[in-house]
This record gives sequence, C-alpha cells and structure tokens, in this order.
Amino acid sequence: RRNNEMTGKFLLGDTANLLNKIIDDSTAPFIYEKIGTTLRHIMIDEFQDTSKIQWKNFLPLLEDSVSNGGSNLIVGDPKQAIYRWRNGDYSIIEDVVNHHELYPVNEQMDTNYRSYQNVIRFNNAIFKSCIPYIPKGDATIQNQIKNIYELASQKTKADEEGYVKYQIVAKEDGEKADEAIMRAMVEQIKELKSCGIEEKDIAILVRKNGQTAKIAKYLSDLKEEGALPKDEFNIVSSEAFRLDNSLSVNIIMNALCFIYDPHNDVYEHRLYLDYINLSGKIVDKDSDEFRGKGEEDEKGNKGELGIKYKILNTSNLPLYEMIEEIYFILGLDKIKDNGVYMQLFLDKVNTFINRKSSDLKTFINYWNEKLCGATLSSSNESNGMRVLTIHKSKGLEFKTVIIPFADWEIEDTKNDNVLWCEASERPYNDISLLPINYNKNLPNTIFKGEYACEKAQMWIDNINLLYVAFTRAEANLIIFSPEPSKTDTDGEKKVNALLASIFSNKEKAMSDVDTTLLAEHWNDVDLKFEYGVLSKPKNNKKSRILYLL
Repeated sequence: RRNNEMTGKFLLGDTANLLNKIIDDSTAPFIYEKIGTTLRHIMIDEFQDTSKIQWKNFLPLLEDSVSNGGSNLIVGDPKQAIYRWRNGDYSIIEDVVNHHELYPVNEQMDTNYRSYQNVIRFNNAIFKSCIPYIPKGDATIQNQIKNIYELASQKTKADEEGYVKYQIVAKEDGEKADEAIMRAMVEQIKELKSCGIEEKDIAILVRKNGQTAKIAKYLSDLKEEGALPKDEFNIVSSEAFRLDNSLSVNIIMNALCFIYDPHNDVYEHRLYLDYINLSGKIVDKDSDEFRGKGEEDEKGNKGELGIKYKILNTSNLPLYEMIEEIYFILGLDKIKDNGVYMQLFLDKVNTFINRKSSDLKTFINYWNEKLCGATLSSSNESNGMRVLTIHKSKGLEFKTVIIPFADWEIEDTKNDNVLWCEASERPYNDISLLPINYNKNLPNTIFKGEYACEKAQMWIDNINLLYVAFTRAEANLIIFSPEPSKTDTDGEKKVNALLASIFSNKEKAMSDVDTTLLAEHWNDVDLKFEYGVLSKPKNNKKSRILYLL
C-alpha cells in the first residue's frame, strides 16, 4: 500500500472503502450527481455475498429508488454464502427483511426447478443431518443456523427420479489416497459413458485449483500408457492447463527473477532447491558445484563455474536466448509432460518481444500480471468434461456432477487465520483490537467466546460449500471421499469424516422421516450410498430461465 501511495496507484479492492468515504451518509442526489445518472429500478443478485460496507453504499440508492416510485429486487440465499473470506456477510439479509418500508414483500423460494427428485431428496436429508454437528457459537449464530438450514428443505417440480452416489474409496497397497479417488472417478466416468451420457454433460468439481491440474495430469498419463483412448476423456478447464501449473516454466521464471535481482536471497535459495531436486544430488549450497566462481587455484587450474554463476552469466543474452540457455543449464528436458507448456511459453515470449520489448523487468511484470494465467487449448473442448472449482461453479448447473475430493478441512487452524478480538480484561484491553491466531488452545483463554463464534462460522462456510457443490447437479450427483482418519470419528475435522459419521449413524437417520433414505440406502460393507439409477437427461434446447436456488 505504501508503494501504491508513492506511485499514485490504487487497489481495486479498496474501491468500496473509497466510495464509503465519498458518500459519507450522503443522500442519493449527491451520488447521482457524481455518477451522472439516476437509477429507478435496482436488482442485486447473490446478495448473500455482499459485505457490510457495500450494503451501506447501496442503501441510499435503494431508498431513493422506492421513494421515487421505482422498485428493487434483491435475490440471495444464505446457504450459498461462500465468500466470507472476501468480507461477504450473509447476515445482512436479516437487515433487508427489517427494512419493511423498502421491501414490503419477502418471498421464500422453496421449489427447486433444476434438479431431479432423488437429488433434491438427498440434499434435503444430508443438510438437515448436518445441523446437529455445527457448533453453536453465540445466540446470534444459533438463530442464523436455524434460519439457514432448518428452513432449507426444497420441493421438486421434476418428474424424473435421478441418481445419487456417495462412495468412501479405500486405498490399495502402495496407493495414495488421491490416486485411489481418481481411479474410482475414471471407472465411474466409464460407467456414465456406457449409459450414453456424453462427456460434455459431465462436470468435475474440486475444492482447490491445484486439483484440476492433478486430474488433468492423471488422465493424460493414462492416455500415454494406453489405458484410455487418446480421443476420449478430454477435459475443459481454465485452471488445469495454466502456464503457472508447469514446473519447467516456474523454474525458468524464478531463474529470471534471480538474474534480475541477484542479491535476493529468496530467489537464490529457490534456484538452489530447484537444482538439487532436478539433479537428484545432495549438494551443499556453498559448494563449488552451486556457488563456484571458476577461479584459479594455487596451481593455476581453473575451477568449474557453479550453477549460480552459469545462470547469472546468461544476463548478457537477449531474453529468448536467455530462457533457452537456462533450460539447458538446469536440464529441464528431464521433466516429463512439460513440452507443450514450454512450447506455449516460448511462443508467448516471442510474441512479447515482437510487440513490446525484451526488457527483463518488463517481462517479469507481464508474467505476474497476465502471462501466468495463459492456458493451453485442449482438444475437443466443446465435447470435453468441465473441471472447475466449487467457487467457479456457483450459479451454474450440469447434468452430471462428480465431486472426487470431498475431504477438505472444516476448521482452518493454520497460523495465517487471525481473529481481531476486543479484550475485556486488563492489561489486554489497553489495545482496542488484538490479532489472535485461531488455534485449539483459545477455549482456555479470555477469547473463548471469539473462538466459539469463529468455529461456528467456519462450519457454516464449509457446509455452504458442500451445499453449492451438491446442488449443481440436474440428474446425477456422484461424490467420492477417502477413508476418514481414525482420530476423526465424530466428523469434527474434515468433510469426509462428517459425511461418514452421518451415514454410519443409521439410528439417528431412521428417527426422522426426512432422513430415513440415508440409512435405507447406505451399505456398511461397501461403504457406499446409492439412490436411484443413472439418468440420461434430454438436451433441453429451450431458452434458459432464471433459477433462484
């Protein structure tokens, strides 16, 4: 921020704060004077992801719209609030309801027009079963949980039944959990295709961007081995084929950063780690092999130049030749399956040089701002399976949805999760706000209340993430999880343990008519829930309608 202030730059993320300072409780005419127009009819979609400061900025415009005979439409679903990390606050929906003069009509949309019957029944059952697991937090959060989930049951308009499957996948000897999941996923896709379901009607939803690249590589390796047809199992993804997913390209970019700033210890250490990983040798960082300057010894024998200085010596070369030389010095040809990435990268470098310049600093900035996100075009994209994150799937629908890695952490106990707390006891209350790391020891401190609220909010975040993922399916919903940890028997740590706990508790499921299907269709031996039969939906060519789900 200090650098931006010095250079006159402005972060886009600060826009809401700037507008709030400009508006400063002003009336709508002042705002309209600044924007040069007036608004009479306003619609806000995905309202559950609005921040409090954004809502404060919107409010004068909404009030003015109604007072001048206009209308407002606000659409939001607190069960789909998955952007708290961007300051989204679903509790603002309650504030909207309280403004009766602005919004006299509050309509609950309780009918699902997207999904088939069994998908809706499963989701009604599973999310009702999640409620007892959510920590209570404080009274406000308890009320929010009740409003969000206890009223979440949806009606169906579909005549078709649909299909749902949840499978806990066991590892084979010597197999990693992710490999076991992807093996099961491939077999499932084969079954889908055998039922006549086309690849373009399949979406694979993942929690993290890196998992898209992992799936793409796994399928590519199977094709290279001849285990899958080369012209099938194609994927479409904006993340799987990004240049910054290429190991070779990342190593080259780090080397270029080191050449530009040779006194930066971080860049040098990365170069050292890259070299020992590529060479497979244990080399001391101060050894001649890495840091040798090629100096003569007492006998006049010239020493060998180390990797560090071989890289630095390329600084006199033009940019394109510099990259080629780095490639050969580090032996990047040893890295498999990176040829197409390198070809795209070199093509982009050549285009950059021809259109702009060969200045190294300018190119590094171009990489960070734009080029890192360049993607390879995959074959048969129009017919390929979509692979995307749950966040990017929000608002979309797919005929068949596969969720292969339903095992993410529910609670974020990393050191970068900081709570800003107000202390009520001395001497801590001498400071208005204290940054406190979220960890399991907080319940034993004066911040136990803040800990309880944050824990409940993290649970709501992740149950909402499950909800968004599970409700993208029209006809078929298929979920895979690895076996839960033996230390997470109560489903408190990861999503897979939560789901396993719900399914295994048949007595609890049978006690409620809305959740009995979870017990009736769960197989304790195969660790599998299966409900309905695979459905091949008809391609609906009619114009799309707005789904308020």
